[in-house]
Amino acid sequence: MNTNRRNFIKNMTLSSGMMTMPLVAQNAVAAGSKPDQFFVYYHCSGGWDPTSFIDPKGDADRGDNRGDDSRVNKFTADQILQRGNLRYAPLWINNAYVDDANIGVTDPDEILSDDEFALNTLNDALNADATIRTAAQEGLYNAFVYRYQNKLRFINGVNHQTNSHQTGARNATSGTNGDGYPNFSALYAAMFDGELPMAFITDGQGYNFTADLVPESRLDDVNNISYITDTNKIDANYNYYDADIYDLIENSREQRNQHLLSKTELPSKLRRVQLTQAAKAGGELQQLIDALSVDGSLTVTGLNNQQRQMSIAAASFANGLAASCHIASNGGFDTHSNSDNGQSANMREVCADLHHLWQQLESKGIADQTTVIVGSDFGRTPWYNTNNGKDHWNVSSMIAMGNGVTGNKVINGTDALVNAVPVNSNTLEPDANGVILTPAHVHQALRQLFNVTGSGVDAAFALDAQVIPILNG
Repeated sequence: MNTNRRNFIKNMTLSSGMMTMPLVAQNAVAAGSKPDQFFVYYHCSGGWDPTSFIDPKGDADRGDNRGDDSRVNKFTADQILQRGNLRYAPLWINNAYVDDANIGVTDPDEILSDDEFALNTLNDALNADATIRTAAQEGLYNAFVYRYQNKLRFINGVNHQTNSHQTGARNATSGTNGDGYPNFSALYAAMFDGELPMAFITDGQGYNFTADLVPESRLDDVNNISYITDTNKIDANYNYYDADIYDLIENSREQRNQHLLSKTELPSKLRRVQLTQAAKAGGELQQLIDALSVDGSLTVTGLNNQQRQMSIAAASFANGLAASCHIASNGGFDTHSNSDNGQSANMREVCADLHHLWQQLESKGIADQTTVIVGSDFGRTPWYNTNNGKDHWNVSSMIAMGNGVTGNKVINGTDALVNAVPVNSNTLEPDANGVILTPAHVHQALRQLFNVTGSGVDAAFALDAQVIPILNG
């Protein structure tokens, strides 16, 4: 048996064999239901610096005797850019800040008023040609904010209550620092477990804990799906057996499967096996391959890991195979040295990745049904260390986009020195009598939006935070 196919089947079988907690049955959707909302979480691994993009502060001296290192940023307050209500940092390239609004034109308003420019810049950032891709980098922040202004919500001042990578990632994705809680992608997918063959798609990176509510579907290589739909395939040119022999093998295998299914006493496992067989027989997995192909060739083979997972997720959502997806960056945000260079380079990749995701969702007709959250382990210190880097800081930010999110909005939950400040629980404006934001507030809002609130899993994994309109207030 082909090694890739064997590993794929092994992983799917092991995950589908997990015991599912009884509480899932208490909150599951009606039989035959398909999700009408989809969720994607993108984790920026390592701890990003929000002040290098969505929570800029400028270079005012902190007055703490650190000299030049005491500044939050190295750009001035006058260099901070704004589009609508969204304030964002200028771009840092080759050890200097670039006002990317002026790249290639004499009038920056010509760029900012031109949607075609923004779209072309973002598309160039995804180009296979490295020269084209590199040339687009200098205009990327402006292009991204312009293109997605009405989708974007910057949630600044989210206190992760830790400087630990593992704990911070857990908090960002599950809403708590405590052990044993599933990430939200898995929590939502559990509502459809038993109804979708691959309810929860993940790249296996970041905090992927599911609390055994739902199996992980790891589709690192989409070619493996074709081996499930045609188990006689070696590659595009060769098969293992002649057609008549393979038909005999398939008939024998089907008889054995039916015998095993009649003996199993695990309802959740039985249902998953039936779903996998039905998906294969009904062509749903083949539809997924077709959705990812042009003229018979897969369109995801030249993409980076994040963009490949995004393409698979969008196609799976549209074909009724999945409800949620968890994706993590390849790291690079843990910038203890040369922070501005590292943060800017990685943030530009995030912008390009997110643009790819929205293009995929739009092409499948499900963009209006999809919510995207971007987060990280924590933030970075509001000063530089002696290596021009920034160390761990518990206060961070999150980005929310899409379905259920009111865009063109910034929640200003930090002061000039990136300390978390309380905000009013209704207006979300700074308020001395308000609440300090935590990831739990974001997750409470997600649970409401995705109709998880009041379910069995909501009660079993309760969060210690009041419900506030953090996504749409």
